[in-house]
Amino acid sequence: MALLDGAPEYHAGLESSFPMFHALLLATLVATPQDPLHAPTMLERIDSLIVKSNAYKGFVARYRGFDADEHDLTVRIAYRSPSELVIDVEGKNSRLMYRVHGNAYDKLEITGDSEAAKGSIEDWNPVGRYARCARGLFEREFPGSLRADDLPDLGTLIIQMEPSPSGLGWRLNFAGGTADRPRLGWLREAHGHPELLSPGRDGAKEIVFSPSEGLRMVISTESGFVIRCEKQTTEGPRIGMDLVSVETASWPADSEFELPAVGAGVRDCSDDLRVETDDRGFLVSRVNLFSTLARALDDGRLKWTDDTPARIELVLLGLHKMHSASFMAGAVAIVHGLVDKKATSFRDWLKQVDLTDGKTLAQATEWVRTARELMEKQLQTLRDEYAADEPVAGSCMQPLSGACKVRASLYEELATIEKRIQPKLYTEGVIEPALAEFDEKVGKQLEAK
Repeated sequence: MALLDGAPEYHAGLESSFPMFHALLLATLVATPQDPLHAPTMLERIDSLIVKSNAYKGFVARYRGFDADEHDLTVRIAYRSPSELVIDVEGKNSRLMYRVHGNAYDKLEITGDSEAAKGSIEDWNPVGRYARCARGLFEREFPGSLRADDLPDLGTLIIQMEPSPSGLGWRLNFAGGTADRPRLGWLREAHGHPELLSPGRDGAKEIVFSPSEGLRMVISTESGFVIRCEKQTTEGPRIGMDLVSVETASWPADSEFELPAVGAGVRDCSDDLRVETDDRGFLVSRVNLFSTLARALDDGRLKWTDDTPARIELVLLGLHKMHSASFMAGAVAIVHGLVDKKATSFRDWLKQVDLTDGKTLAQATEWVRTARELMEKQLQTLRDEYAADEPVAGSCMQPLSGACKVRASLYEELATIEKRIQPKLYTEGVIEPALAEFDEKVGKQLEAK
C-alpha cells in the first residue's frame, strides 16, 4: 500500500506481543461493515474512455443530423488509426466530404445535380513543417531552452465536434494532435472542463458535457462516442445530431474511404484548399510558439534580458516569412508583370530615339528615375495598407491571448512585435525584389546604350 508523502511507516507486531488485543481487534474488524466500492467520478469515466477509444484500431460512426432548415443530414465518420479519415455529410441536395489518406488531403463539395468542386493537396498537416521551422529558429536564438513536448508536430488525426462559432449549432471537423491525445476530441475538451460535466438521463450510461450555454453533448460511457447533440430552446431540446450506429470491433473496409465519382465539369479548388490548410497550420504554430515562450519563462528555462525582444523578433520573423512566402511570391509575380510591360515599352521607345543626343539621354534617364520612384511609392502605400490591416478572429493572424506568470505583458509584447514585422515582410518580400527587377530589366537598358 502506498504511503502519503511524509507519513511514517508502521509495522504491526501485535500478534506476538499482545495476543489478546489482537483477537479483539480481529473480532472488531469482522463485525465492521466493509466500505462500499468506490464509484468512479465522471472525470474518471472520461479518463477511462480516452484510454479505451485511443485503443480503437479504427471505427465507423454514423449519425443523423439536421441543418438550419431542419432538413435531414446523414453523417459518416470513418477512421483508421492514425492517418486515414473520412468525414462525409450528405443532405438532400448537397454533399461535403473530407478525406485524409496518409499525408494527402481531399475535399469534395457537391451542390445540386451539377455543381461540384474538388480540391486535393499533398499535405494535410502543415503544422509539422511550421513546428520544425520554429524549433530550429528557437534553438538558434535560445539554445537548450526547448523541452521534448514543445512545438509538437501534431501528426495524429483528431476528430472534433464542437459548437459552431455562432453558438447556434454544431461543427464537425478534424485536426492534428500528438499521439497521446484523445482521438475523440470532445473527450479532451470534457477532461479539461470537469465543471461542465453532469449525469445524463441514464447516469450509468451517459455523461452530459455542456461546452456553451444552451448546448449539450451526451457522451456514451460505454464507447466514448457522442450519442446526441442538443440545443435547449423554449420549446424544449432540439436535436442537432443523433448517433445511429458505431462499429469499433473490425477494421473499416477500403470502400469507406473511397470518394464518389463526379462528372468531368468538377471545379478544381485545390489552391483554395492549400491556402486554407496552410493558414490553419500557421495559426496553430503561432499558438504553440506563444505558449512555449510563456512556459519557458515561467519555469526558468528562458530569462528575459535586454536583448530578448530582438531575439524573439528573429524567431517570429522567420516563422512569418515561411507563411507569407507564397503570398509574397504571388504579389511579386504581379509586379514583375508590370515591370515587363514597362521594360518592353521603354525598349520600343529607345529604338526610335538617338541617345547620343545629350538632351534625349537626360530625358530617358529622368523617365527611368521617375518611373522607379513612382513604383516604389505605390508599393510602399500597399505595404502600409497591408501592415495596417487589423487581424480578425478566425484568421491566421487573429489576436492571441494567454498567461505568463513571470511576464504578464508577454502576449501584448508579442503582438507588438508581430505588428512591427509586417512592413518588414512586405519590404523584403515584395518591394526589394520588385525594384531589383526594375533595375535589371529597365535601368540596364540605358547602360547597354
